[in-house]
Amino acid sequence: MITIKQIQNNATVTDGSDTVTLGAGGSYTCSEPEEKLDFIFTVDTTISDVSPSDSISYYIYGFGEIDWGDGNTEYIYEDGNTIQTHKYNTDGVYDIKLSGSIWIYSFSSSSDNLKVIGIKQWGNALNDFNRSFYNCYNLVTLPPQNETLKIRRLCQNMFEGVTLPYLPKMDFLDCHVSNSSGNAKSAFNASNFDFDASYWNMSAISQMTSMFQNTSMSQANCDAILTGWTRWDSATGTVGLTLKSNVSIHMGNTDYTRGGDAEDAFNYLVNTLNWTIIFG
Repeated sequence: MITIKQIQNNATVTDGSDTVTLGAGGSYTCSEPEEKLDFIFTVDTTISDVSPSDSISYYIYGFGEIDWGDGNTEYIYEDGNTIQTHKYNTDGVYDIKLSGSIWIYSFSSSSDNLKVIGIKQWGNALNDFNRSFYNCYNLVTLPPQNETLKIRRLCQNMFEGVTLPYLPKMDFLDCHVSNSSGNAKSAFNASNFDFDASYWNMSAISQMTSMFQNTSMSQANCDAILTGWTRWDSATGTVGLTLKSNVSIHMGNTDYTRGGDAEDAFNYLVNTLNWTIIFG
């Protein structure tokens, strides 16, 4: 905990998303810095894909460190899309740890999408999850359900083509789930998607054009999203969470229940906040 005190004149302090101007004699206590945690994912080099059975190739770039899981580490200082390839002495399963400020994505014919079999820890080393696990068909394990996945920027095509064992607990921090042009496919573009996402905090979301496109969630889960994201209070007919206006979302092959809280929440989003909600 750090306290800043202004002795004379004015000072401006920025702490996360908060900006405070201090007059003479004013003080401000900054929040504790977030503990840095590695992102950890598991690969099986023996699965047939782009690289040989003793290697892994994946787009990993940014500024930080890669621990390949075999005692070898390397620092990366890459400012663009860069394929990283590592050769192991022995074929097998390895946990790869990423630390620092990192981007990864698998939206490429040059990366070993099929060798990714699990994620052990979300951590906070990744700057965004844009196409991070696109078509990673063998990704079958995720961190414990009580571990929160924090989305800081983008998550376009994040789990497209992946059959998730459960829906991660997510905290969206001022980000886009798809691009504003509406041409992007969804973060969860899979026909078997049917999870309760009502507990997500969507207050920072500015765009999610194709979020659930091509999914087939149940009507009950669709209702839960509408009432949950707004924190709809049926007794008072009011919302408990402030959401952004003019947001577009595709809800997939589903619909909401008429004549109840879900319809009330839907009408609030469409008529009050000017949301565009597409079904089918």
